[in-house]
Amino acid sequence: MPRNTKQPARKVASRLPDKVPEARRSFSIGEFCLRNGGMSKGSYYTMKKRGLGPAEMRPLGKASGIVLISEEAETAWRIKMETLAAEVEAVRITKREAVRSGECKAEEMA
Repeated sequence: MPRNTKQPARKVASRLPDKVPEARRSFSIGEFCLRNGGMSKGSYYTMKKRGLGPAEMRPLGKASGIVLISEEAETAWRIKMETLAAEVEAVRITKREAVRSGECKAEEMA
């Protein structure tokens, strides 16, 4: 009886790495996303388009397509996002208190 010569199916590589080495000082966009809550690359590019992304490095020039994010840029980005979240929460609380006190109507705050 002939042997099964069919090769096993190849595993398709994921676009995001399983884990990021901790000793590295800069990261690809996929690694950055994984390190920051597992956000999608789509979310990353949306934030970048809105001016909310981290600083990027292109060590071999723009034509190479290689984009890295340094550990320092990641830290600065996290601080920026935390500050922005606090500001948004403060505005939300101020609006809610204004509606509760009767200073304005909820429809005016939208």
